[in-house]
Amino acid sequence: MPVDLLYVEGDLDQEVLNAILAGFPLVRKGGTKYALQGIVLRERAKTENDSVFFLRDRDFDFEPSQTAPHLPAPITTRSGVAVGWCWFRHCIECYLLEPALAAAALDRPVAEFDGLLLDAGQELANYQAARWAIGQVRSKLPPSRHLETHPPQVHGEFALPQDISEPANWNWISTSTREFIQPVAAAFEEDALRGVFEQYKTRVASLDTSGILVWFSGKDLLANVAPRLGTQSPGQLRSRLRNWVLEHPEQTLAILPEWAALKSTLAQ
Repeated sequence: MPVDLLYVEGDLDQEVLNAILAGFPLVRKGGTKYALQGIVLRERAKTENDSVFFLRDRDFDFEPSQTAPHLPAPITTRSGVAVGWCWFRHCIECYLLEPALAAAALDRPVAEFDGLLLDAGQELANYQAARWAIGQVRSKLPPSRHLETHPPQVHGEFALPQDISEPANWNWISTSTREFIQPVAAAFEEDALRGVFEQYKTRVASLDTSGILVWFSGKDLLANVAPRLGTQSPGQLRSRLRNWVLEHPEQTLAILPEWAALKSTLAQ
């Protein structure tokens, strides 16, 4: 079933995808990546239209799939309902930094951008590993609502526990809070955190250009690369790359297989 409405995070996503998708489906800015799923579900309920989805950056929230490069990764609800996708690369800026695209946009050699990204990969590796470590241990933080204000065996709007004595209530809150915090404490323990940091230091070391664009933050890469190009600030550089995409959508699709795959997926 073709997608009728695609929610995205911000102006850049909306502008670029409207050009790439030639107006179908409708692309609408929704807000933060964490809000998009709720927006989609509310829109579906309001309109009774299940052809509403979202597309978000992957960022440091979860690792890329190794089984399906060049394909947006599907995202489902806890019950398995498909609601959207995330990019295979770290974020949308990482596609704008594709060397063939950047070279065409700025009229510079492709090899120059390969070299700039490789240099950035070496200089930013420790910082990216640290960001990955925080992103992954942060995922161990359960939402506060998962610590219920009633015992787990109590169900129903007017239900009461069988035992409402002081000892029973103390046993419930001491047990539930301890079980809630134990996985978090274990993940944030210094040795465990160091282990995650070292793991990502190894993972992001000595990546090639393609790997850097998958594992590194595009905004961090722009901040590193822009001064090396002379006069461009990161924001100005991103704008120039974006403008080239807006003016050359078909050439962009030829350069970026994942964007062509997305366009095909949304039309099915």
